[in-house]
Order: sequence, then structure tokens, then C-alpha cells
Amino acid sequence: MRNSLAAEWLKIRSVRSTYWILAVVIGSVLLGACLAWLGARGWDELSPDRRTRFQAPAMEQAILPLAQLCVAVLGVLAITSEYTTGTITSSLTVRPQRMRLAAAKIVVVGSVALVAGLVFLFGTFGAARWIVGDRPLSPGYTTSVSEEIPMLLVTGLVMTATALIGLGFGVMLRSAAGAISAVVTLLLFLPMVSRFVPQPWDVRLSSVMLPNLAEHITHGSWAAATALVLYVAGALGGAAILLKRRDIA
Repeated sequence: MRNSLAAEWLKIRSVRSTYWILAVVIGSVLLGACLAWLGARGWDELSPDRRTRFQAPAMEQAILPLAQLCVAVLGVLAITSEYTTGTITSSLTVRPQRMRLAAAKIVVVGSVALVAGLVFLFGTFGAARWIVGDRPLSPGYTTSVSEEIPMLLVTGLVMTATALIGLGFGVMLRSAAGAISAVVTLLLFLPMVSRFVPQPWDVRLSSVMLPNLAEHITHGSWAAATALVLYVAGALGGAAILLKRRDIA
């Protein structure tokens, strides 16, 4: 297993797209800092009456869809690049135990996504809070730092899960375009569609959409936690079944 982990770590480091994706994730911290600076500057120029109506979302949450999509694409390309180049055949020739290869790839992709996600979340959070200072910008900057840490940690776990879901889609579809389209549907299209479902199903469906799970899990929702586990289990379980049963070519 140690050799498998080393091999997967070497693979993910040798793909140029990995560095571009991580650069976008880390660059999102600078984007969040710039937006926080614009928000603070705009707040300073407002009258006291207009300041009470000023809305400023937390930057790490406002930019989260971009970062979440990036780690999902990271998971997709971690496997579809091997199908595209044909190196998946060599990988399975050297390590014919397909589940061991899959487990090693899950560990490596999950670890990279977790670290990247936490750097993005805590970096953006810290930069935005430092720029905003003691300005009471509502609703994103009126809570204490200690209150936000659980949300940041849970969001990091959800980002890791998103990367693993992307990896699962990549194995099942063996196509970067198809897997990324599936991820975009899960992250962007379905949450948008759920808003147009008649009440009360709009709220119920929205609460189990992948982008909304972190907030509900942080507030103690077992349904949201179960939904996250089912998302990951469904993607990786389907990938494991197909990886074992079908030919690679």
C-alpha cells in the first residue's frame, strides 16, 4: 500500500493541471481579500442610515462555489488523465489489485483536496476579517472567530468529499468532459432547480444539496451528514463496481 500511495502521489504531482487547479484555489484567497477590501471601502463611504442596510457575505462562503468546483475537477482529472493517456493500463499491470489502486488514489486526492480547501477557507477568512477589522458588516462579519471555526472545518470536509465525488464520476464515465458536466450539475444546476420546487419540498431538497450541506451539518443536522455520506458512497461505490467489472480499454 505504501508503494501505491507513493505512485499516486507522484502521478498527481506530474500532471500540469493539478498545479493550475491549486493555483486557482489559492488565488481565490487573493480574490476574497480584494472583495473584502472593496466592501470595507464601500461601507466607509456610506451614510449611517445606509450602513444599516449594507449586506456583506463572508468572503470564504461567497467564493466557495469556485473553490469547490476546482477541487471537484481535481478529482476528475486525477483519473481521467490516465484514461486519456492510456497510463491506466500500465498502472493496473504493475498493480493488478484494482481496489488497492483505487484506495491509494482516494487517499491522495482526498488529502490534497483537504489541505487545499483548508488553506483556501482559513486564508480567505483570515484575510477578510483582518481587512474588515471592527466594522460591523452584516451578516458575514458580526460573529466571533470561534463561532466560525466549526463551519470552516466542516466546509473543508465537504470540499474533500466533493473531490472524491469528482474522482468517482471520473472512474465511472472515463471522460473528463462528462465527469465535469456531472459535477457541475450536482454543484450548480440541481441546487438552482430545487428553488423552483413547490413548498415545502423546495426547502427540504435544498437542505440536502451538496453546496448547502456544510451549514446544516454545522448546526447538527443528521440528515445533512447522512446525505454527504451517501453522495460519497454512491460515487465511490459505483466507481468501485465498474472498476472491478469492466475492461480498462
